Amino acid sequence: MGRSYVKGSLVVGLSLAVLASCAIPDGARSGLRALAKSEGAVVFSGAPFGQAADPRIVYANSIEREEYALFKSPDRQAELVYITTRHIHITNVVIDKLFSLDETISGFRFNQMQPVVSGTPFKLKAKGIGFWAKSYQLAKANQTCGAFSGSWDAPGDELRPSKVLFGYFCETGQLPLTKAQIKSTVDKIGIRGITADAGDGIVSVPRLSESPTQPVLRAQAQGQPGERQGNSRFPYNVVRFYKQDESCRFLPNC
Repeated sequence: MGRSYVKGSLVVGLSLAVLASCAIPDGARSGLRALAKSEGAVVFSGAPFGQAADPRIVYANSIEREEYALFKSPDRQAELVYITTRHIHITNVVIDKLFSLDETISGFRFNQMQPVVSGTPFKLKAKGIGFWAKSYQLAKANQTCGAFSGSWDAPGDELRPSKVLFGYFCETGQLPLTKAQIKSTVDKIGIRGITADAGDGIVSVPRLSESPTQPVLRAQAQGQPGERQGNSRFPYNVVRFYKQDESCRFLPNC
């Protein structure tokens, strides 16, 4: 009887240890979080937006972190989305989606309420990262704008990236923004810990909280029909596992 009890206790103890080792850290639980205005990964290095974003919403799970940030001043607005893989339990994950400039523009509610007149796409490099960019205009709103989309940091055995940054910025005006003007603004955008100083008190993925609720956070990030802010497709949920196998190395659908 004593031996059976001891044996049973050992089994229970081992089971609890296994469960504890497999427990999901709070920061890896799937859901949306609100960040303070000056926290988060995406920042502007100077005027007209500065580093404060409001709202700033993060979606995260064990393999993905997405951040939506709205930067606004009296006559200017910018909205950015930064997506990165996370390697809490595994490393073979990538972003399995291409973000075209047209999709970048159409995903934000600011651009959904009127016809968009687009310029010609061009390539630019900012802080070592390659982007596609183009000018566009929202004539009815008297806004002249620029859109950009870039990806980088593919694993050594894959072509798909592990980081994506895309968004737009608009200001009052009727003439198209020049390539130099667009590049000047993209040059001011940084990712803390990568192309900008990490700073003090940055919160990568905070705990899930009961307030604000998930529906409230989703509404803040996605916006509502008729509003002039929010990304109606956020979160994108685009990080996927890939098979690490010599026979399919560098094949996008591997």
